[in-house]
Amino acid sequence: MDKMVNEEKFSRRSLLLGGLVSMVGLFVALPLAAKKFYSYSDGQGQEEVVRRKTAKQPAMRDLIRPCGDINKIYELVPDKEIIIEGVRYKINKQGWRDERDYSSEKKEGVERIGLFGGSDVFGLQSPFEETLPYLLERELSDRGKQAEGYNFGIPGSNSFMDLAFCESEATKYGL
Repeated sequence: MDKMVNEEKFSRRSLLLGGLVSMVGLFVALPLAAKKFYSYSDGQGQEEVVRRKTAKQPAMRDLIRPCGDINKIYELVPDKEIIIEGVRYKINKQGWRDERDYSSEKKEGVERIGLFGGSDVFGLQSPFEETLPYLLERELSDRGKQAEGYNFGIPGSNSFMDLAFCESEATKYGL
């Protein structure tokens, strides 16, 4: 019986000691591993990673503002330009992503096509030349048709917002 009690105590001590050694190993090894995995190829360490991640970076929230219309909820900030993760976002004077300003006067013989929607229409994480309205306008032009593609996309919008913007912008620009 004494032998079983001693073996049980030994087992507890072994488990305790093993656990303690494992914890010390983690406290030593984890920072070393983190420094290795979170360092950049130029040799900067974990501190630089944290500094870069927490620094004030331009973000999509900088392109959006609350809208007075309850159905629209929010809109793009007119005449704003920022670069997010290497992608340039230019918002025209009317408050839409485009390199040019939109005119309410329609040119003779030119069809206008307005695309409404969320991030896919807006072209989130895409250069302007890869947005759907731009590609559509270019494709129609290549086929000999005069057309203007208007980008009415707003990241994160929903169907109700799209409908509200469609109702106001379609009449404004003769779509």
